[in-house]
Amino acid sequence: MNRNKLQPQCVAAPGNIASAVQLEAFKKLTLVQLIAYGKTRPLPKYVNFTTARVLKQQPYQTFAKNYPGTAAALNEVLEKDLAHFTADGNVGLMKQAIRHAPRWIIRRLTDTYVTLSVAEISKAIASDVASSSSPEAIEGTTLLILSMIEQNEIHATLTPSAEGPAAAIVTFRDPPPPKYFDPAVLEKIVREAQSSNTQLGLLDRDIGKSRTYLSKAVKDKDGPGMPFDDMADMDMERGIVIYSMYGHVTQLAEAEKAGIEKAGGSATIYQVAETLPEEVLQKMNAPAKPDYPIVQPMDLVKHDGILFGTFIDALGQLWMKGALVGKFVGAFVSTGGPGGGQEATFYSMLSSFTHHGMIFVPLGYPGVNHLISNIEEVHGGSPWGAGTFAGKGNRQPTKLELEVAEIQGQKFWQIVARTQFPVEASE
Repeated sequence: MNRNKLQPQCVAAPGNIASAVQLEAFKKLTLVQLIAYGKTRPLPKYVNFTTARVLKQQPYQTFAKNYPGTAAALNEVLEKDLAHFTADGNVGLMKQAIRHAPRWIIRRLTDTYVTLSVAEISKAIASDVASSSSPEAIEGTTLLILSMIEQNEIHATLTPSAEGPAAAIVTFRDPPPPKYFDPAVLEKIVREAQSSNTQLGLLDRDIGKSRTYLSKAVKDKDGPGMPFDDMADMDMERGIVIYSMYGHVTQLAEAEKAGIEKAGGSATIYQVAETLPEEVLQKMNAPAKPDYPIVQPMDLVKHDGILFGTFIDALGQLWMKGALVGKFVGAFVSTGGPGGGQEATFYSMLSSFTHHGMIFVPLGYPGVNHLISNIEEVHGGSPWGAGTFAGKGNRQPTKLELEVAEIQGQKFWQIVARTQFPVEASE
């Protein structure tokens, strides 16, 4: 299936009731967009609210949220609701999307890295990490990379290595500028594109400002129509990145996530890979790590807002590409005690956020002043963000500290949700 021949469009019309025809069309559109773009696009503003709500609750959204993932992860979603997908007649499209997922994983790697070995790419796309280094897996990954280069899906070079096929280096390049023989033709195309973009922007703004549309949305908030709160959140993602030795930061992260969900959003918690040897962790009586995915630099790129509960390095490639510029960011911390430097920790994290060009969202005082100004008990947290004191590892976050973290998650989501993020152009 040639994704370049796909027509990832769906014609819909405004209506006052949910449309079963539109719902079925949007299900297929979701899968076609994953194949063509590697992600879904926002629904038109005029789509009936009930239709959009039902679509959001479909297993297709779970599939899209995990895309592009490994074949094993995507097949797990497919098998879980196989009867549903079969009844819709979309199993074939889903298998097409699963076959295209490795290509989109590699394309996302180009947004983060300049060079990678074939072995590293094979590991990124493999369902089973243990078998990713097998000769068959390395050969399959090499053929896939060469195919993508030949079809101009990625702009890269593959340099063989004397150490073997797995050590071959893939160097990613920015796509070359389009070549036109006639400068006048280029100027005409640019003018037309600018004009079309301006007209679409004005149309989108007029729809959003329409007095009739606004009154309809407010009047029918629980009925037909598309409320703005739901539209703003349909395709926005939040990430929470942590490292937790004794579980204190984990509890804060869960509270932050609960706050985001309470406000109507959703978030994924990631953890930083452990660097201490297992024998050292055992001597420190550290409990088992939570079952969160290990964060990769490319995971941060897909989120519009990120809450950090830890420092994180290895982001040099993102900094070089400016991949985090303009993304909203907040933080929460855990220190040994009141003298452990909670605000100093925020200062240090803010330096990193600033170098990446991120927009820091502090907790502030509104809504939490009665908590963080409480002098009746010892507690962490400040206007910078939520916090807790771990003591020697035996003190656990208090009810007050967890409440502050939940409020921070709620406020963070509300602030980020106000921003209408632009839809990226197709690749």
